[in-house]
Amino acid sequence: PSPNPSGDGDPTSGSEEDPSPTPPELLELVAAVLRRCVPGVRRVRAVASARRPVVKFCHKQSGLAGDICVHNRLALLNTQFLRLCAQADGRVRPLVYALR
Repeated sequence: PSPNPSGDGDPTSGSEEDPSPTPPELLELVAAVLRRCVPGVRRVRAVASARRPVVKFCHKQSGLAGDICVHNRLALLNTQFLRLCAQADGRVRPLVYALR
């Protein structure tokens, strides 16, 4: 007999609910980690209603603002592209870091 109703041999597939967090839950988790584990991070807030859900924050010592989004493959590709540009020509490295 098959270990699950789908018969595909994967014990994680079947009628059980997906244990993965929903995007709003994931944003709240990221926000909680920033608040509790990253020194100097202030004004952390999850913005689940944004076009691309994001966690916004500010680094107190540097005054820099930042954000983290989840499930955004284009951002990962952009990061890889900027890394390649910085590696290809050291003169563009400051510009790449300013953009990122």
